[in-house]
This record gives sequence, C-alpha cells and structure tokens, in this order.
Amino acid sequence: QLHTHNLTLVNWNANGLKSRTSIFSDFLTRYDIDIGCITETHLNSTDRLKIPGYITYRTDRQTRVASGGVALCVKINIKHQIFPLTPLTNLEAVAIQVATQTGPLIILSAYLRPNTRLLEDDLQQIFTHNSTLLLGDLNSKHTYWGCRTTNNNGTRLLMATDNLNILISAPEEPTFYPTQRTYQPDILDIALSRNVNMPIHLDPISELDSDHLPVICTFHSHIQRNEQPPKLITGKIDWETYRHEMNNLLTIPTHYRSYDDIDTSLHTFTQAIYTGVYHCTYKRQDNVHRTKRLPGRILNLIHEKNRIRKIWQRTRDPSNKTHFNRLARQIKWELDNYRISTYRTYLEAMTPGDSCLWKETKRLLNEHTQIPPLQSGNVLAISDEEKCEAIATHLENKFTLTDHTDQDIEDQIYSELQQPHHTAELPIAFTSPSEILSIIKGLPNKKAPGDDLIPNIVIKNLPLKGLAFLTGIFNACLRLGYFPKQWKNAIVIVFHKAGKPNSDPNSYRPISLLNSLSKILEKIIYKRLLKHLTASNTIPPHQFGFRQKHSPLHQLKRVTEHIVHNFEERKYTAAIFLDVAAAFDTVWHSGLIYKLTNTNAPTYLTRIIGSFLQDRTFQVRLNNTFSTERQILAGLPQGAIMSPILFNLYCSDIPEPTTATLATYADDTMLASSNTDINESITDLQTSIDCISGWFHRWKLKLNPSKTEAKIFALRRFRNEDLRLLTIDNQEIPWKQKDQGVRYLGVILDTRLTWRLHINTKLQQAYTRLKQLYPLINRNTPLKHSCTTLLYKTLLRPLLTYACPVWITATNTLTKRLQTFQNKVLRIALNAPRFVRNTQTHRELDMPDIYTHMTKLTDNFFLTLHTLPSALPSHYHIGEPTSSRRLKPRLYQDL
Repeated sequence: QLHTHNLTLVNWNANGLKSRTSIFSDFLTRYDIDIGCITETHLNSTDRLKIPGYITYRTDRQTRVASGGVALCVKINIKHQIFPLTPLTNLEAVAIQVATQTGPLIILSAYLRPNTRLLEDDLQQIFTHNSTLLLGDLNSKHTYWGCRTTNNNGTRLLMATDNLNILISAPEEPTFYPTQRTYQPDILDIALSRNVNMPIHLDPISELDSDHLPVICTFHSHIQRNEQPPKLITGKIDWETYRHEMNNLLTIPTHYRSYDDIDTSLHTFTQAIYTGVYHCTYKRQDNVHRTKRLPGRILNLIHEKNRIRKIWQRTRDPSNKTHFNRLARQIKWELDNYRISTYRTYLEAMTPGDSCLWKETKRLLNEHTQIPPLQSGNVLAISDEEKCEAIATHLENKFTLTDHTDQDIEDQIYSELQQPHHTAELPIAFTSPSEILSIIKGLPNKKAPGDDLIPNIVIKNLPLKGLAFLTGIFNACLRLGYFPKQWKNAIVIVFHKAGKPNSDPNSYRPISLLNSLSKILEKIIYKRLLKHLTASNTIPPHQFGFRQKHSPLHQLKRVTEHIVHNFEERKYTAAIFLDVAAAFDTVWHSGLIYKLTNTNAPTYLTRIIGSFLQDRTFQVRLNNTFSTERQILAGLPQGAIMSPILFNLYCSDIPEPTTATLATYADDTMLASSNTDINESITDLQTSIDCISGWFHRWKLKLNPSKTEAKIFALRRFRNEDLRLLTIDNQEIPWKQKDQGVRYLGVILDTRLTWRLHINTKLQQAYTRLKQLYPLINRNTPLKHSCTTLLYKTLLRPLLTYACPVWITATNTLTKRLQTFQNKVLRIALNAPRFVRNTQTHRELDMPDIYTHMTKLTDNFFLTLHTLPSALPSHYHIGEPTSSRRLKPRLYQDL
C-alpha cells in the first residue's frame, strides 16, 4: 500500500554515536524521522546499535581504533531492503532500497575521511542506478553550493557531478561548527541526487551534541509501508452471537456424491465463518501509535541546551560552549536514568503468571534480523518479491525425487499399484461429532492459521450445527477417498539457521502454516492409520521416533548401554552416524503408497492418504509479500500431523544388519558394530553400511557422506591412523579423532563416555543464554525472586540437565561445574554478598542442588519404563543392571 507524505530524513555526522545513542533515539522520535543517515559512528564490529522502532544497517571501519563508519536507521514500518554496494576505494557507504510509486529509490549514507582524495569512480559506481539519493559528509567544499572556501575535493566533486549528471543540494546555513575559535563554520553535510524528480529541502537545526548540526531532509514521496499480515479477527467477538449467526447461515447437505460436492460445502462453511466473524466483531478504533512523551524537566533542558548552542554559534564565546557541554552531559544522564527507571518499573510489575515476563524473555532471546539480498545462482535477489521467488525456487528444487533410479523396483511398484485392492470389504471407520469435538478441544489457541486465516479459537466456538456440518464433510472425504484441494496449499515462512551464511537461500529453515480444518481431518486419519500400523506391528522396534511413549532419551539410553556393555567385555565399538539428505522432503509417494498397501491397510485409508499427498502446493511469505504457487512433487508435507507416522511407515522395511546394531530416530540413523578385534569391528560395520545404503538407493533416499560421522568407542588403546576408512558410495568417511565427540540426538558422545565434551558444551550454551537474559537476571534487577527462579527453572536448568539419565554417572568434577553455574545464578538472583553460603541461597529460593534434581529426573525415568510398550524394555534390556561388571559403574542402575 502506497502512502503519500513528506519523507523525512536526517543527515548527521555524530563524531561517535555510541555515547549519543539515547539522545539520538529521542531526537528521531521527537522529529518523527523516517530514515537517519549517520556518519562517523566510531563503532567496532563488537558494538551493538539498537534504536527502538528502527532497523539499523552499518558499515564499520576496519581499524584497531574505532573511527569513521556509517549507519542507516530506517523506521520499522517502511518497506525497504539493504542494497549491496560494490567495493568502494575511498568512500565509506551503506545503502538501502525503498519502494516508491515511481520505482525503487536508493538511499545512501556516505563519508569521506579528511585529506582523502574523492574519486569519480566511487561516485560512478554509486550512481549507476536510477533514483539515487546520497546523504553524508564528503569533506568537500565549494563556493558553488554556498561554502566559504573551496578545497580540492570540492572541485573534484563539482566536476564529477557535471560528468555524471548528479544534482548537489546543500543547506543555506553552515552545518559544521568547529570547536576551535580560529576555524570558521562551513557547509559539509550535503545531499547528492540523481533522477530524483522532486524538490529536496535541507534544513540544519541546532540539536544533538556533535560539532555537526543534524540536517533535516524532506521531499514529497509516495513510499510503500509494511502492512500487517491479514487477519480474520480484528477486534472483540461476541461468541454467543457468532454461534447464533452460524446456526442461521449453515444448512447441512443431505448427500455428497462427488469431490465437487465436498469442495462446494467446504467453501460454504468457510464463507459462513467469515461472515459470522465479521458480523459479530466489535470494531476497535485504529490504534494510533503514541510515543511516550518525555518528562517536562528533560524537555526544558533540551530546549535550554539548544538555545545556548545557538548563542555559542553566534558569539563563539567559550563560556557558552562550557555551559552547552554541561547541559549536554546532564541531558544524557537524565535520558539514560529515565530509560533505566522506566524499564525497572516495567520489571517490578511482573509476576510469574504474567504474560509480559515471557514476552520480554522472547524479545531478548529471539532477536529478529532482516534477510539480506540472496544469491540465487548468478542472480542477486534484493526486493521482497525477488527473495520470495529465490527461496521458493530453492524449496521447489528440494521437494523433488533424488536421481537414484532402480528401474526394476519402479516397474514392480507401478505394476502392483495398478492392481485392484484386496481390502475393499473392510468397513470405513467414520467419524462423529464427539470425536471432532475432542480433537478441537486439543487445538492450541495461539497457533498461526493457514492461508484461510481461520484461527483455532474460531473453530473452538463452533455451535453443534457446525460440528455436524464438519462431520458430514469429513465422512464424505473418508468414503470417497478425497482430501480437499483448498487444504493442500501451505504458507511457508523461513528462519535463519544459526552459523549459516545469510545470503544463501539454503541457510533458511522453512516452517509451513497449514489450515486448522485440514489438521482436524488429518488427526482423524492419523488415529485410524496408527491403529492399523500398531495392530499389524509394521513399525520396527529399533525406530524410536514419533512413537507413543518413546523419546530420544530412550534411544540414547539404549545406545550408551550397548557401548558400556562392550566396555565390560573389552570390545571396540565402531559406530557410524548416517545423515540422510532432506529425508522428509524426498519421500517417494508411489513407494509410500505401495508400502501402505502391503500392510493390508483398508482401501479408504490408502485412497485418502494418496489424495493427501498429491497436488500439494506452497507459497513463501516474507513480511506481507507472497511468492507464486509452487508444486510439491515429492516428500511429506512439513508441519502436517500425518507426516511423521508416514515417514516411519516408509522406513519400516529398512534391513536390520546381522553384523551391527541399528538404531533409528526418525531419519537419524546409527549403526554400531562391536568386536574384540577393532579391524573385525570395522569390517562388520562396512558390510552393514553396504546393506543399508543399497536400501536407501532403491527407495530414492540419498545419504550425505559429507555430513556422516564415524567414531570408535573403547577403553582400550588404538590409533586412528591405523584404521581402515569406511566408504559410502565410494566416498571415504574419516574417523573422528579421540579428543573429538560426535553429536547424536542432542548429546555429545566421546570416546570413553566421560561426558566431558557434552557438559562443557552445555555449560557454554547456558552461559551464553544467561548473557542474553542479563536485562532480567542481574544483581540489580527489580524482578521478583519468584520470576528469576522461574526463568532459571524453565530456560537455563533444562539446558544443563537434558538427557541426564544417560550421563548422570559423570565424574564429581564435571557435576560440580554444573553446580557452580547454578550457584552463580542463585547468588545473582538474590544479590547475595560474599559471606552468604550457597546452602542458604538454595534454602531461601527452595531450590535443590543440581545433582539431587538430576537424580530425581533419572528415578522418574526408570519408574516410567514399565509404562512403555512391552517390547521396548525387554527387547533391548533398557535399564537392566550389568550382569557381570568388572569396571567402575558407568550406568545409573549399576550404582
């Protein structure tokens, strides 16, 4: 949406922004600045620049001493993108691209250090694009634009602007007032523009604390602003009236004979919801954003400071300059104190049950970052539309079958799928309003809706007639074997993967938003499919992923007990941790239906699951911009309820080698072979790998050797250099070194299972998170002790104690390090002086020591083993004591 108004920018040489951030932030608010162009920021890469309500972009000078540097501050509601610049020789610059009615407008903040030559090539690289506006300090003077004198760079700039058709705009008054009395004020902060067909007004004002005045730049523009994503609920709803309205709008159909009847009824139902919500919503007035006004005493000080500055600029009296500096320091202290006191008041009002506590925690931990320009092949995606298409193209290529082909298997599967099903007489398990109601009650209230915009709270308030209407639609879908097409489009949002290059579309994790009504039908199908697979015992026992009463902890316990038992028998354990490339996204649909048919599944289940997988599409959403619809040719729908169990079904016939132990958790696959001879162990493991890789090849899943890891677990000595390398598809897999660990299901396994690497990693993560939570957890925090304790119990302690039943037998030295971290946090929470004992802090906050807590978690884990499916503990002997132990206890049950 285009908004017509005067675009307001500010051009300011800060001469060091770090100590003036609070003053500059207040200035942006009082003058309603849209875009701030700052030069001489004097920031290092480790310095943070965060201004409320603005997004900042920086180019810091890479020197040991902080100097130079430029920055741009853009209002968060202005639609823009960072604009990549080619490397410049002498100029420091940062640029953005703003959407306007006449096309994109490039806005730059640029700085040229004194006594540095202004190069025409730098300007030519900047002004190669249409509609470009540069604001900054180029240290160029010329009487042509009103300066007192002319220097060499001024002459060069004038010649370059004539050659490049650039317009120079300068204020009528000086912008630079040097502190030396012998130097005269002059104009340094100017604007350069090209193809900007609108008058630009520059007005310096006596504000801020630098030796440069901020220059307000305004011009008439049609700019595009970020709009909130569309929502169905825009105000308060009278739910009683909504249910009455739905009863009047709905007429339950008497029959469903075809797919079109289902689509028509579903469209009628969706439109009835839209109409009912619209008529029963009390429209709220548009919330006008009102900035919190500063206290009168601070505003008076600012006005007095500006008045004294004007006097000093006119008289150059040193006493006025001294008075001005004193007022500037006082205002900075008042602004910082006001900001701190306001935040402390906000924290003091928080309680453990207050949602504000978790909103503030989320703000601190999940800092949102803008997606920079993406490099898609040889094309650079800059605008939101281009980024959406680049990410969509990457995902579309990802949702395809691998190039593995086994023609005999394909011909067999396609031939058998064309044969008539032998389970046609099995009755259809229809649903009922009571089943649908129980599913609806379990829907989370705050789940994001799909492309139909219908949130769960609207579905939860459906009347009984609405449930009956849905029951008819769902039963017709089960009878006809049809999954409605309007439920097959997913809205994909992306999040950056930590540690990945942010300019690569592959560095973003997709999250699919599906329609809530489709999830209800999925849940109905899921229950029937799960019942069938459980009765037929299709899922093998080594698969622990996405199964009832199974968890990563059980698989970890099984694997570590297997390794420890080999320690007792003086055996080497050679293990390989396989990485399957895009496992869920490359599932072969025909192969999945073939395997489902071989389980003698009812025909209605096979047909509706086949319909569920076919003709699916997705759209990538970035801010309020959508990509075109793209096809999903392979894989399981991300975020769908049925996808995990369908993946388990697809991998259910993976061969279990006789020469190695197989452990799977979803697509995380581990093979381990043990022997008293390390070479024999490796040979057996290679044989198992060849067997497994053949299965992956036949079913069009691709192993990723570059991410696959191999490790030897043993108490006996060995040399990595003497070991034969494992191979996958003729590609060698190097062995992990003895001092290196391997990550499996969130736990780092080292050679001797000492758990040192795991505990050190978890402590590092905990200290990093504690640093992020510093505004809430510090010695001077006004937060209540109960809130601080709650944050520790929910955000920090679970990070340390994850999977502790597996590694609770670690040495006391390592456990003591965990206790030391807990001691520090509790002492910070209570602001305890040095003479207060740690036992007292634990007693006052009612907090058990870390080992007692881990022991409790471990005891609960062993107590719940008897509630697991009977095959799990007995089949793998999980939790059983070691029969003939010769070493010190390494398992909790042996203590």
